[in-house]
Amino acid sequence: MTLVYYCKAPSQIHHEVGYRLLAKHLGYQPALIYNSYGKPYLNDQSCYFNLSHQENWVVLAVSDHEVGIDVQAIRSLDTRVVQRMFHPLEQKKIQTIEDGIKLWCMKESYGKYKGSGIQIQFRVLDFSKGLQKDCFAYEDFYLIVRKIENSVVAICSNDDKINMIPVKLEDLIEE
Repeated sequence: MTLVYYCKAPSQIHHEVGYRLLAKHLGYQPALIYNSYGKPYLNDQSCYFNLSHQENWVVLAVSDHEVGIDVQAIRSLDTRVVQRMFHPLEQKKIQTIEDGIKLWCMKESYGKYKGSGIQIQFRVLDFSKGLQKDCFAYEDFYLIVRKIENSVVAICSNDDKINMIPVKLEDLIEE
């Protein structure tokens, strides 16, 4: 099972909150190493994790296998990005801004799962079948989508089960 911690926090402290969420999960201050694309890993390789943040939210996915996560506020979507980065079938199926944000989050989480971020050719990936589902299988992984208030969270994982765990900012700062 993949654990997904989420915490509302001001943008000035997103990185610190992400690190504290990870330390709280592990029970110790982790040492990190990075791949050539900048994806962080634990030096002791005790588990896999991935972080994302935007506006009011910090999200952390922790698993015993590779995982990617992305969070985005549901707001305007640049049509140039849709044309350049979305598969033609995805472009046809987008009915709302939220649809576009879901697809973008799925693509970002997939890139983070693969460890190469946006270096992947997103336009060749067609995740449109996932628009109407909370979880769908694609090749050898799952894409899971959840909403937190007015934001979309997408998790890319080998596992189709997640546990969403809210964390209060005060609980992280007291430690």
